[in-house]
Formats: sequence, C-alpha cells, structure tokens
Amino acid sequence: MRGGHNGYQMKILSYNVRGLGKWMKRKFIKNLILNEGVQFVSIQETKKENTNKELCHAIWGDTQVEWIA
Repeated sequence: MRGGHNGYQMKILSYNVRGLGKWMKRKFIKNLILNEGVQFVSIQETKKENTNKELCHAIWGDTQVEWIA
C-alpha cells in the first residue's frame, strides 16, 4: 500500500467491545484482523476484568504478537 507522508499505510483497528470473554466476539475480531490485514490493534474491553497473553494470542491468531496491559 502506498500513501501517507512516508509512502506507506498501516491498517489500525481500534475496537471498544463489551464481553470479550465470549468466543463469538473474539472470533469476530480475529476474522476482522485476518480479513482486513490489520497490523495494529487496540481493544478497549468494558466488561472483562482480566486479560492475559493467551487471550491476545487467540484473538490475533498467532503467538507473534506483543501484549501490553
């Protein structure tokens, strides 16, 4: 992809979700990431109290992802 100031674009997904503990929501986000070629994801969870590395890996679809809480 070309564009922007440096000639390249990055696909970013920012999603405010309630109920990330439900597999249907995780599957929806994972499919969105895969289908749209998203390179950076920011998820704001309004209900789930604890998040861990395994949940992030499941959503991203790969273990090659950095998780920051």
